[in-house]
Amino acid sequence: MSYEARGIIRALAETLATADAHGFQEIRQALFLSEHDLTGQSQIDEPLISRLANYITYTIFSKQLRLTATQNLLVSQLMALGRRADNEIVTDPSQF
Repeated sequence: MSYEARGIIRALAETLATADAHGFQEIRQALFLSEHDLTGQSQIDEPLISRLANYITYTIFSKQLRLTATQNLLVSQLMALGRRADNEIVTDPSQF
C-alpha cells in the first residue's frame, strides 16, 4: 500500500515539475518530504497522507492554482488514500 502512495506522490511531483507558480514549489517540497518519509515503510502512513492531501488542497485553493486533469486525478487519489485518517488542516510545508 505504501508503494501505491509513493507512486501517486512521485507522479504528482513529476507533473508539477515544470509549474512555476510559488504554490507549486511549496507543494513539490511537501511531496518530496512525504515521499522520503514513506521510503522503506511497508504500511501506508495514513495520517501523513491525509495531512499531505489536506495541505495540497489548501494550497491550491488559497493560492488559486490551476491543475491539469491528470493532476486533479492524482490529488483525488491521494485524498482517497488519506481519507481513512483523521482530518486536520495543514497550512505549512514544514509539517512534513
